[in-house]
Amino acid sequence: MSFWDVLIGNAKGVRETMQRSYERHLRRAQSGAFRAPDYTPHQMALYDTLATRYQAAGQSPSPPTLCAELAPFFGLPNAEGCEALAEYVVYCEQPGEANVTALRRQINSGIRKLGHVHRKMACVGAQMGVPWASMLLTDVRRSLDEMLDE
Repeated sequence: MSFWDVLIGNAKGVRETMQRSYERHLRRAQSGAFRAPDYTPHQMALYDTLATRYQAAGQSPSPPTLCAELAPFFGLPNAEGCEALAEYVVYCEQPGEANVTALRRQINSGIRKLGHVHRKMACVGAQMGVPWASMLLTDVRRSLDEMLDE
């Protein structure tokens, strides 16, 4: 990645910056530098990566809001979750540059793989109208709606 990719913040630069941030946070989480009950090092790295991105933009969403936004990515394996989160940030910041087809597939796949607690977080995210909510396939949206009715 060139200096200009980072400086200008084009889609390639965003993806690579997110990847590096995730890798750094994953190493910290795996080293035991911090712990969070019920979260894997992968999930903690995703959380810190997105939180860092928001902080760099002068925003500070609450931890529950971040977890709700991250829920679909928690259901994906490490490499795919990191890749999907990076693409999601591109989608949020530069929608015309995002690979929406792949992102939609990953978001729906991630939600389908979630356990009960993280699926509840996805319900909250969808209700809040996080950007990925518009990408939900009918069956996934229905399953989240049904969970809310329980």
